[in-house]
Amino acid sequence: DFVAGFGGRVENRQLNSLDGWIPLARLVVCARALPPGHFIENANRVLPQDTPGEGPGVINSAGYPDGAGITVAIMDSGFQNLDAAIANGDAPASYTAINYTAEPFQGTTVHGTGCTEAVFDHCPAATYRLYKVDTASDWISAVANAVASGVDVLSVSLADPTGGWHDNAGLATGALNSAGDGGILVLNSAGNYAECHYQHE
Repeated sequence: DFVAGFGGRVENRQLNSLDGWIPLARLVVCARALPPGHFIENANRVLPQDTPGEGPGVINSAGYPDGAGITVAIMDSGFQNLDAAIANGDAPASYTAINYTAEPFQGTTVHGTGCTEAVFDHCPAATYRLYKVDTASDWISAVANAVASGVDVLSVSLADPTGGWHDNAGLATGALNSAGDGGILVLNSAGNYAECHYQHE
């Protein structure tokens, strides 16, 4: 109601974070009306991390269990060309798609499709849940859904460089910690920022 009162709309809300759109002309008025302790900032866009697929032969996982009975969640910023990957036998033919963004599930980027292919190489018999996110609030919602859905493994090749990485206190970090505390095996990329400062992202 508060956001709507300034001509805006809410896209997602989770814990103490809310993604919304407010007309630029009303932004300052809205900011001044916020209760103490609240603030407005640009949405923290999560960033895809490099994920070259190598296959069971290179990783030496051939002959290991195929993932039967395990539910794997892939959280990413887009799953472009997923249908083509399925047709090629490189991705699971059956999956549950959960989209927290305003964009098409199979739009935006092929990054999530590549991540799915990399996991599918080693766990072709697993059950798959694919989450599309584009902000830290989406990230929190996806993790909460994964926990509630009984996911066993959560693969996240995304980063939230401005979200408290230095003190383990960011929203995204807290969500993953809660998933791990709940018994989910969380696999998160370490980041590919050796040649750039996180504030430049």
